[in-house]
Amino acid sequence: MNYLVSKAQAFDKQYAELYLDAIEKADVLLNDFINRFPIDKLSDMELREYALGTENKDTFCWWLEYNTQSLGSIKGGSAHKHIIFYSKEKKQWIYPPDYADETQAWVKLRSDILELINSYQDLTGQKIVKENLLFKPDMLKGKILYMYYPEKFLPIYNLDHLHTFLEQFGIEKDKLKGKDNIDCNLMLKELCSGTPPFDSWHPVKIKNFLYETFMQNDFYYKIAPGENAKYWDECRTGGYISIGWDQIGDITQYVDYDEFKSRFHELNFQGSKGKNTEKANEMWMFFNLKPGDKVLVNKGASQILATGTVTEQGYVYKDNLVHHKHVVYVKWDDIYEPPLAIPAQNYWPMKTVYKVPKHQFDRWRSIPVITDIPPVPVFTEEEELFFSRLQSALNAKGQAILFGPPGTGKTYLARRFIEWKNNNDNLQVNTKRVWMMIVSSKHGFEWEQILNSNGIQNFYIRSIKKNFMSAKNGDLVLCYRGKSADRGFIGLAEIEQAYDSSRDYITVRGIKLFDKEVHYDEFSTTPEYKASQAGKIQNRGTMFEINEDFVQMLKPFLSDADKALLEPAGINNCQMCTFHPSYNYEDFIEGYKPVPAEDNTAVSFEIEKGIFFNFCSRAESNPDKPYYFIIDEINRGNIPKIFGEIITLLEKDKRGVNVLLPQSKEPFSVPENVYMIATMNTSDRSIKMMDAALKRRFVFIECMPNYDFIDKNLDNMNISPADILRKINRELLSHQGRDKQIGHAYFMRNGMQITSLEELNQIYALEIIPLIQEYCYDDFEQLADIIGRGFIDTEEQNIKTEIFSGPDDDFISTLEEHFKG
Repeated sequence: MNYLVSKAQAFDKQYAELYLDAIEKADVLLNDFINRFPIDKLSDMELREYALGTENKDTFCWWLEYNTQSLGSIKGGSAHKHIIFYSKEKKQWIYPPDYADETQAWVKLRSDILELINSYQDLTGQKIVKENLLFKPDMLKGKILYMYYPEKFLPIYNLDHLHTFLEQFGIEKDKLKGKDNIDCNLMLKELCSGTPPFDSWHPVKIKNFLYETFMQNDFYYKIAPGENAKYWDECRTGGYISIGWDQIGDITQYVDYDEFKSRFHELNFQGSKGKNTEKANEMWMFFNLKPGDKVLVNKGASQILATGTVTEQGYVYKDNLVHHKHVVYVKWDDIYEPPLAIPAQNYWPMKTVYKVPKHQFDRWRSIPVITDIPPVPVFTEEEELFFSRLQSALNAKGQAILFGPPGTGKTYLARRFIEWKNNNDNLQVNTKRVWMMIVSSKHGFEWEQILNSNGIQNFYIRSIKKNFMSAKNGDLVLCYRGKSADRGFIGLAEIEQAYDSSRDYITVRGIKLFDKEVHYDEFSTTPEYKASQAGKIQNRGTMFEINEDFVQMLKPFLSDADKALLEPAGINNCQMCTFHPSYNYEDFIEGYKPVPAEDNTAVSFEIEKGIFFNFCSRAESNPDKPYYFIIDEINRGNIPKIFGEIITLLEKDKRGVNVLLPQSKEPFSVPENVYMIATMNTSDRSIKMMDAALKRRFVFIECMPNYDFIDKNLDNMNISPADILRKINRELLSHQGRDKQIGHAYFMRNGMQITSLEELNQIYALEIIPLIQEYCYDDFEQLADIIGRGFIDTEEQNIKTEIFSGPDDDFISTLEEHFKG
């Protein structure tokens, strides 16, 4: 919270300069809106006073979407979010299909608007019910409530943004499950009311601070002010950026992207359908620039003239200009004189408006990119019910299989169950990993320089690269001195800052020099070292993962004080593996593995314990605590061959019974405190071939798509991921059968429904379509039936990939055309 307050204090100092008279203007706008649409007159409001698309521009929806953006934006997306509107393109009213005509629909909507406003009058009444037409359109609902109750709400309407801001106030994301944007808005308002300096700030100032500080766009919008930047001087002095295509007129006259694009094609600016769509997309991107967005002004392919920030005034159609009448008002941050020279971007001259990744521009300016990293967990009622059922199954049999279509969150549920059970058992769990890092003379650095002094050191990514990228903040590092006669472990450090995509190194902080160094010769012949990642390749690398067995092997060599540092509070009682066709008994239980000799001239074979053997050994040494072993994709392995004789030991009445392992001749048993959870996809036909002996020993729990998890509309869309998934699965049932359905987890991240259009775009393009395309065996007619004909060129048998890289509203309209209703 101190971090948040210090950010607020820094913002406060520059607020007046950044936003000038923003609050005064906001209050005037709000007052004008209330005078135009007083609550006591809403019951008499006519449909033409409400809707977009009519000749009357001064409507309720026009005010909400276009005329009050400084009071929080709901601009863009589909006009369907307003529930009723007039389509000039179709020359008809568009309204919910359950009503006989627009008049009947309007009577219901008008009544529902009043119900919404009245239900939040004192914040003690019941929330609106599902039958209310405003139950799902969150952004519209949120804007209406702020306009009438600015003292009770904040002018923030996007659920994804509200989640981000609440996390900054220390609210864990899991605690937001099941809450709509009104619940989250009220929660954020309450937090601000109880936290200085926000308790004395105007709601618009709070909104500006939160967006400016925590929602910085990852892109600059490259905009060319005419060919060869010929209108730059006018833009610079006028405090705006402008583009042409003046004949299209004021873009706010169009109810949504579809109507605008249709008019753009009608005017045929570019001469071909493809080019018209491309340029319409660029223009729509320009129109949808919002306050706080960053603009980059280019001249040609290799010069940047300026960067700026879009102001509260945003888009305006300036009919008094001779040319380039579409303008967006900008506060210029940097004007480059001479222009900033960059490597030639050969496609820029063909693009008027184009997204440039922020990190790309930062590289051109040689400014480092800094990113923040957020929090995690709590359990929903639905999870609690499922986990109780799974717990009963494990108590009865000791092992369970979660099965169902892909994307139903089976592995996630298994891990969440363990988290839930540990939480219920009040177990303190240690999830820190331990790494071995080698420093030698070639690194130009010695461990002693940071150990005992809490010093820090950046390590640029070397071998093994995936280990560098996998390490997390707080992980422990065993510091190894390499390439010398006294090589070995000399101390302990921790990961101070993990790898992220903005930099190619990790940062390590020293903790302590060991009281007694552990030389290589003391552990080099132990089976634990030989079986480790480092031992298998004889320390050829810089960073290696160390397992629990290796740590336990090392402890006897250490002093009690040093040993204690390697014993962080809590246990790690979960292990996971994935079965596949090459996985075998030797990997799972034990087997002979090749071990190279010291001089690399010969290879010998030694017994190496498998992952499940070692896991059972750990569980046996801690019999009072439950241990959970997860097998992902169990049906993809040769199960009888992998399990061997231990299939018998899984039975509850055989727990603790020893068998003699055939290779090592050692006794082995499965402890009573070991529970096994496996997952399998029903889309894989090999399930039918599953071993009967295994079936008898597992409880099977089906995991099917759960549409309730993903039933919130996204941003300005009039459909939810649940609507999309329901229709996809109906088509898959018809074309492919029950087992080929797909699950809700495709539309979830970290256990929660996705909330941004960008996430939906990526998921649909990179996960959903390729999976269904594989199901359809390149039958593009069938594929079009399932994912939407707007996404497919059935003649050319191609996916229209340009929809995913164009403006959001093109993607929205193509989705809604197929999935709405």
